[in-house]
Amino acid sequence: MSAGRTRLDVAFVLVHDGREHRLVRDGSVIYEGDTITYAGPRTDTAADVEEHLPHALLSPGFISLHNHLSFGSIDRSLREDRRSEHFYGSTLFEYVLPMMHAVTPELSALTTRLSIAELLRSGVTTCVDVTDTPDVTVAAAGESGLRTYVGEAFTSHRRVIHDGHRIGYERHRHADDERSAAQAVASALRVNGRFAGLVNGMVAPGAVDTCSPSLLAETARAAREAGLLLTTHCGQSRLEFHDIIARYGCTPVQLLDRAGFLGRDVILAHCVFIDSHSATRSSPSGRDLDLLGRSATTVAHCPTQFARTGVLLEDFGRYLAAGVTMALSTDAAPQCMLTEMRLGAILAKNAAGNTGAVGARELFHAATIGGAQALGRGDLGRVSRGAKADLVIFRTDTPGLTPLRDPVKSIVYHAGPQDVTRVVVNGRTVARDGTIANLDTPALARRVQTACEQQVWPGLTGPAADAPGSDDARRFLREKSPNTRFVPPGHAVHDAGDITNVHTMTSPYRSEYSPRARLMAEVGLRVNEARSLDPADVKWELGRFGKLHVRLGKGTRGSGPREGLSSVCLPHRPDHPRHPARPPPPLIGQGPGRWTARAPRGHRYEVRPYALMIVWTTESSPEPAETRSEAKSPAAGLFTDADHCPSM
Repeated sequence: MSAGRTRLDVAFVLVHDGREHRLVRDGSVIYEGDTITYAGPRTDTAADVEEHLPHALLSPGFISLHNHLSFGSIDRSLREDRRSEHFYGSTLFEYVLPMMHAVTPELSALTTRLSIAELLRSGVTTCVDVTDTPDVTVAAAGESGLRTYVGEAFTSHRRVIHDGHRIGYERHRHADDERSAAQAVASALRVNGRFAGLVNGMVAPGAVDTCSPSLLAETARAAREAGLLLTTHCGQSRLEFHDIIARYGCTPVQLLDRAGFLGRDVILAHCVFIDSHSATRSSPSGRDLDLLGRSATTVAHCPTQFARTGVLLEDFGRYLAAGVTMALSTDAAPQCMLTEMRLGAILAKNAAGNTGAVGARELFHAATIGGAQALGRGDLGRVSRGAKADLVIFRTDTPGLTPLRDPVKSIVYHAGPQDVTRVVVNGRTVARDGTIANLDTPALARRVQTACEQQVWPGLTGPAADAPGSDDARRFLREKSPNTRFVPPGHAVHDAGDITNVHTMTSPYRSEYSPRARLMAEVGLRVNEARSLDPADVKWELGRFGKLHVRLGKGTRGSGPREGLSSVCLPHRPDHPRHPARPPPPLIGQGPGRWTARAPRGHRYEVRPYALMIVWTTESSPEPAETRSEAKSPAAGLFTDADHCPSM
């Protein structure tokens, strides 16, 4: 907490008048300790610290109402551009759960702090963290100065994936709903009021599909007796929606209503898949929205996490019209509230098919007042006398915020973390020009990068695996999240994985001239039942005269091609100067699980077993000048080292 009185004179300040945010030009904000004592037009009131900021816009701090700090910072490049065909496109079961299991308590201490740094850089001053390591979050929040509500996740059942495409639920051994609820309440009370009230606890049963109705009911009762807030996941996948209907004959929202788990003290993360959503087609009448609105339950909306899988909330404006308290949150990477406001506004317009359905005002309100209402905090999410000094200062002389006509629209639609020049929490400056006061962000980033390379990615084996292993991890990454593929212009892109362990085999029957350029050709490789194929069990052998033999080892499931490789073809290169019309022969089946091909003159094979692909390269011979000029490939010269070709 800062000592003394501080006065900030700014060009613009968003002041709350008791009903809504108002813009004041040439304003001043004074705070003493952790509390704002004045917010309004310019004043000359004396203060211990006086700062004149002629190119500054002062805003209330943002509230991210649903986060997973321990793995939010490592959720990059794994789920983007991917969807699960077995689970209605949801990436929860095949991506998020394995990633959560790969994070150890030691790594969580790093990733939690890195997540906090990212939130602070985008102006977040309060967050809610649902975690398996509450002590780590408490320590990191106290160190960084981020106002945090911590909920230790707990469940009565665990998800189990059968045959790679069916979800089942197994009750925990010795599970006792009453005892679990009591332990959760005790955990929340233990952290309540830590660091002079900066850190508080809440009760967080995992999700509506992993908690029995009795556990939800008992948890709600125990939490309310202790005066604690409640939060859980609801409506986060179509699979969950249909499973709850099959098990209990009602929607997830209706199940929570039966259990007494709705109310103004409840925060429901997501609530995308409800009975009126077009993907569920359960009840266009909208009973779920009516229940949420009448109970004053808060929905923590996470636009980015669903939009990247092609799913939209339908829609933000309808929820508001039904009386639902709407708040915003980042959930996982990217942990930027400015991005969530921008996407939230744009996607709401798309979902409603009406640009006027929702505007910057509604999203800014959700990121501030909406979150404060959910937490029962009339002193957060606003710049007014008596409120906590949780402030964000934007520079207005940046390309992103120039010209500045409507500050709220500029923040919602145009601002980025680079425009945030200062973040104040509880009267203490915790971030300035992207630097977090008590966190060495670059060092944290380097340590997390090393941990991901050495621990997290090798440990991703899928939700059904018993134990991590390098081969399982490579298979998981290859199938579920292949790297971006770059190929020469005009060439098709086919499935591939990383480019580690590249094996190069050269045909002995090749041109006698030294290679001038190696050109990567289109390669087709189709794999059936890819999950059953272990790259270590695929044997590659180069025979005489360029013959390439591919054989499946004993460790591969099944005995025929249908359980492993189905076909491999090496198409011709029409732009090759020596062989413009003659394609190299395709791989020819030599019995179950074996294929053979011969490399023609001037060709070579590169076998990438962990990517399950064969790359055919051409070693071009010197040609007469007129031939070279006519037949020059657009890709010539791009690849000069066959062992370091980019992945396709």
